Amino acid sequence: MLTKYDEYPIHQAVRPFSELPSTDLGWNDGYYFAIFNPELKIKLFWCLRVHPNSDVVHAWAGFVRNDRQRTVRFSRAWRPDCDTVIGPYGIDFIEAYRRIRLSLDANDSGYGFDLEWLGIAPPHEEDRRVFSENGRRVTDQLRYVQEGTARGWFEIDGERMEVSPNAGWGAFRDHSWGIYFSSPPIQPDPKWFPPKVRTRAFEPNAHIEPGRLAFMTWNNIQTDSFSGIYWIYEDEDGVTHPAWTSPQAMQIGGALDFGWDGPRLHIVDVRHDFRFNEGTRVFAGGTTTLTDENGGQWINEYERGGAPWLFYPCGPWPGAWNDGGTWATWHGEGVAMQWDDIDISNQPMDYQASPDMPVVRDLLGTEYECKLRVTDPSGKVHQGTGHLELITFGRHKRYGFGDGYPPGGGSGGGSGGSGTFET
Repeated sequence: MLTKYDEYPIHQAVRPFSELPSTDLGWNDGYYFAIFNPELKIKLFWCLRVHPNSDVVHAWAGFVRNDRQRTVRFSRAWRPDCDTVIGPYGIDFIEAYRRIRLSLDANDSGYGFDLEWLGIAPPHEEDRRVFSENGRRVTDQLRYVQEGTARGWFEIDGERMEVSPNAGWGAFRDHSWGIYFSSPPIQPDPKWFPPKVRTRAFEPNAHIEPGRLAFMTWNNIQTDSFSGIYWIYEDEDGVTHPAWTSPQAMQIGGALDFGWDGPRLHIVDVRHDFRFNEGTRVFAGGTTTLTDENGGQWINEYERGGAPWLFYPCGPWPGAWNDGGTWATWHGEGVAMQWDDIDISNQPMDYQASPDMPVVRDLLGTEYECKLRVTDPSGKVHQGTGHLELITFGRHKRYGFGDGYPPGGGSGGGSGGSGTFET
């Protein structure tokens, strides 16, 4: 089947764009966008992912204010209408990397918006991630990340608010594609397979053994003068291990950007000193110190803007969609749409999408929007916004995390969520 994309001379396989060289049901391609204001404790976040081998396109639109999260889920068959529109929800790429329109027309959820996401610096291409289990390729992904800002409006329950650049709003996005994790109900039952043996096993769903990934933080920062991303991955002793990703990947790194035409300054070291709510893994605030390629140090002081939003209601795992499916499954003819509104102020927390779905225990969000104070190598202070992603798995000695306590340590897998099922 031909689509509009086949009109352009950009094919990379001897197939039309509606077909893939891989038949893996875990293959998907899509976007994540975030726009947030830590001072107002408002977070807006969106995703769209195409699952071509299950012939489904899925999206969600989230809104958080005063620690209440509303999540609207959308789904439809991908073919024959291969487009980034699902009912009232749409993404329109006006100018690649620079102007992207996000819209949600009038609908029954009480949430709507018409926003332009605006790139403020070139995207960062990440290393390709390739992992295997028992000799079978289970992950093969590529991703780029970009800092931005936004303008436009959103509306919640009849209340409209404006969004404009340089008014306390931060933004970033990513685009990723390839083979991702699979989950029930279309995941093969593991009881029919030998015990898993992983190679290059950076795998959030994995059992964490000594010397394996225990702590990761991946962050975007923005001020009036520069923006950037940085990350660090550690084991329980605070040691980094390149074997967790591809041999070329760095476990500490990132870069600072000074606009579209300015320089890109690479980060070679990251140190962190975080605080957590007592008895939990909930980030309360803290400091990171970045060392750039010239030896200069950039001190980032974070003040949390509210509770982290929950990834689970967005639909990657069973228990969000009321039929028991996920973002990779079909939810009926036409456009399927559901939403919920939950209190996320007391985490870890339990979540149940509907009386027919299981309770998911000890959920903990991992995406924190923060007010940011940066001291640059010259001692000059910059005010801005920061998005801090923080995920812990099992033990981490420095912060006193054990295997099972505090709860909410990443057992649910994937960025932005953790938890265990109760049936």
